[in-house]
Amino acid sequence: MKEKYVIVISWNGFPQQGAASFREDAFSHIYEDLGYRVYHIVRGSARRFGHRRRMAYVSANLEGNSWKKLQNYFRFRDKVEWITKRLIRKHGYPSLIQTVGQYPITIALVKQIAMEHGVKIVHDQGEWYSACEFTLGCFDYAYVLCQYATRFAVRKPYSVTVVSRYLEAHYRSLGLRTLRIPALMNIGEYGYIPRHDIGKIVLVYAGSPAKKDYLWMIVESFMRLDRKIRHRFVFHIYGVEHSYIKSDIPDEMIVHGHVGRKEVLLQLQRSDFSLLLRPSEERYTKAGFPSKVAEAMMCGCAMLCNYSSDLELYLQNNYNACICDECSSASMQKTLEKISEYPHEKLSNMKKNARITGETYFDYRRYIESVRKFLSL
Repeated sequence: MKEKYVIVISWNGFPQQGAASFREDAFSHIYEDLGYRVYHIVRGSARRFGHRRRMAYVSANLEGNSWKKLQNYFRFRDKVEWITKRLIRKHGYPSLIQTVGQYPITIALVKQIAMEHGVKIVHDQGEWYSACEFTLGCFDYAYVLCQYATRFAVRKPYSVTVVSRYLEAHYRSLGLRTLRIPALMNIGEYGYIPRHDIGKIVLVYAGSPAKKDYLWMIVESFMRLDRKIRHRFVFHIYGVEHSYIKSDIPDEMIVHGHVGRKEVLLQLQRSDFSLLLRPSEERYTKAGFPSKVAEAMMCGCAMLCNYSSDLELYLQNNYNACICDECSSASMQKTLEKISEYPHEKLSNMKKNARITGETYFDYRRYIESVRKFLSL
C-alpha cells in the first residue's frame, strides 16, 4: 500500500527562511500529525534536497532577487510539473496538494491535476498586497501576480486556508470553502523568561520594516520623549542599520542591525514590549496578519501597537498589550509615557499573559482537528 502524502508547492525559501516559511513548516507539522508524509517543492533553499522529520523538500534553486525574476517565474512552473510527475510515478497520486503564494501559473497547473485526477487542492494565503508597498506601485510584477491570483486564479475546485477575516470574507463571497487560521508557530521552538529585573522597561522592534511597518514613526515618538521618561527605557532595534536613524542615536536606543534569529528570539524573551505600528486601513494590513506579533507572544513579550489586521481578536489593552489609539507618533508617544509608570508586577503579569495568549491561539497544535475536519469534507 502506498503512503498517504501531501505536496506543498511554495515560492518561499525553505525551511524556516522568513515568516511565510514558518507558517508553511507549521502546516507540515499538522499534516504529519494527521498521518501524512509531506513533500515541499520550493523556490530556493540552502540545499538542493533536504529532510526534516517525515517531511522532505526539493528546491528549484531559483534566484528571486535578480533581473531573471520573470524568467524564473515561468521556470518554476516547469520545475514543479517535473518534480510532481516524479512523485506521482513513485508514490501514486497525493491525498492533497497545497499551494502557497500568489503565482497563477502554478495555481493553474495544480487545478488541472485536481480536475483530471480528483486530487484535493488547498490554497494557503497570508497576504494581499497594496500598491503602496512597492516602488513601482501597481506596476510591480509581484503586485500584478497577487492581484490576478486573488481575484481570478484561485477558484473551485480549490478550498482555501487564510490568515485573516478580510481574506476569509473575500473567498467565501466567491463560494469557496474557507478555513481561517491565524499566524502559526510551534511552541516548542520558543522559550519564555519570566520578568525578574525591576530596572528599566525593555522595548524591542525586530524585523524588516520595508514599507509595511512604520518603524520611523516609532523611532520619532521615542526620540520625542522627555529625557527623564526616556531614561526609564532601553529600546533594542533589530533588522535595520544605524543609517536608518536619521539623527543622533540616544543612549537608550541600541541598533543591532541584521542578526541571527536565535539572538532575536532571546531578546524577545528578555523584553517587556514589542513595538509595531501599521496603517489599519491599507489592504495589506487588513488581509495579512503580523507574524511578529505571534512570535512576540510566544516569547512572553507583550505588544505595544495599534489595532490592525485581526489583532483585536487576540490583544487586550493592559492585559497582554498596550494599544495605541491610532497609527501615529503622537499616539505611540502617549502610550510610552503611560507605560513608563507601570509597576514591575504589572509588567510581569503582562509578559505572562502574552505567553498564555501565544500558547492559546498561535501554536499549530490548536488547529489540527480543524484542519482534519476541513480536509474530510
